[in-house]
Amino acid sequence: ITIAGPSSSNKTTFAKRLQIALAGFGHGSILIEMDDYFVDVEKSPHDEDGNEDWESFDCIDTPLLSDRVNALVRGETVKRRKFDWEKGFSYDDPKEELFLKKGNFLIIEGIHGMNPKLIESLGGREKVSQIYIQPTSPLQIDHNHRFSCSDYRLIRRLTRDYFFRAFPPRSTINIWTSVRYGEMTNIFPYQENADYYFNSALFYDIPVIGLFAK
Repeated sequence: ITIAGPSSSNKTTFAKRLQIALAGFGHGSILIEMDDYFVDVEKSPHDEDGNEDWESFDCIDTPLLSDRVNALVRGETVKRRKFDWEKGFSYDDPKEELFLKKGNFLIIEGIHGMNPKLIESLGGREKVSQIYIQPTSPLQIDHNHRFSCSDYRLIRRLTRDYFFRAFPPRSTINIWTSVRYGEMTNIFPYQENADYYFNSALFYDIPVIGLFAK
């Protein structure tokens, strides 16, 4: 199963909730976060302005990811990959290994989860169920203006980056234009390939995040 969507659509949270739901039906699962397969900072691609382009598909070490996934499907044991956000490099966790038991699910989440290049490297569409997730809020500012979905996600990302990725709010805002451009280029063109769609908007989301983001 691959889970894709624009930045801060709750892909990771959805994936973990899916694991719980599958467990309720007696199915085990393994979760792989594509962010853990980022290339090292010094190898990351750059945009036209010379800035690191973390929205590019080339930021993912796709050969390594596909090798690990296909090895798991074959019944082999692989190392858990992790990305150090403070130091900017990925590594194999020496203390954790992954093994996919027969009949269990393999879940992969990340913004490029529906990119045809990735899907092809995993065996093609017949081997992968693709889920697209995005918050589409019903909240409106007034009768004529709805609450922007991109603003919704920006508030989520500001909070996540500050508490979990050592990114100050100003840095997140500075790269938001690049993030939005990357979504238009690398995510939205493939959303029609999804087998399932999920709306991750919650009525109480903004008030709760506001307690941390203020």
